[in-house]
Amino acid sequence: MHNPLNLKPLIDQLELEFRNPLLLRVALTHRSFVNEHPTWSQPHNERLEFLGDQVLGLIVKDFLYDEYSQFDEGVMTQIYNNLVNNYFLAEVSIDCGLPRFVLLSNGEAQNYAGAHMRAARALEALIGAVYKDQGLGAARLLVDHLILRRLRDMLRAGLPSFNDPKSRLQEITQAKYGSLPVYDCVLTGEGDKQQFECKVVIEGQIMGLGFGRSQKKAQLAAANVAISKHFTNTGS
Repeated sequence: MHNPLNLKPLIDQLELEFRNPLLLRVALTHRSFVNEHPTWSQPHNERLEFLGDQVLGLIVKDFLYDEYSQFDEGVMTQIYNNLVNNYFLAEVSIDCGLPRFVLLSNGEAQNYAGAHMRAARALEALIGAVYKDQGLGAARLLVDHLILRRLRDMLRAGLPSFNDPKSRLQEITQAKYGSLPVYDCVLTGEGDKQQFECKVVIEGQIMGLGFGRSQKKAQLAAANVAISKHFTNTGS
């Protein structure tokens, strides 16, 4: 049976090396677990999530600037939005098995609706932990291994795959229904747990749900979910 306290399989798989292994444990500790175990001596991962989000953004933008001089600011923004939204990050996190190592409360473990958000934030926290432990160079290697290689593969297939998901969904719904998607966003949580929750409604039906630290990120995530679940075989 998988033991989330044993991080060696993850360390081996991702070829991680930590000078301070405690940072990795913190990166994979959800707030709910700390709340459920008052004797747990380590903090939860939300501060590392905050840091990792910024580190990831810098690495991706720096990479785009250096490697793709043919792209203007608008194209780079589209690509960037596709690489840092919660839905994409969650898929990367799940693909490398990261959520299996996150410590959760019993109740949170049953919260399947929040699984994608937890997965995305665990990845951001991991990036933050590597940055704090070894600096920007090591964080860049991890991001390259998990994310930027996907960017290179997708660009080989052609730039159109990087249409902004909101624009892409708008094109789909205009062609299919003659109408536009509607986004219903609310700010939830308090303090450092605040986030936007956005529903995208098409023809009166909720087609996607997204979360993000900004309304824009939440809308992009919702659009990505809607496309993935309902319109994956729809042409441009």
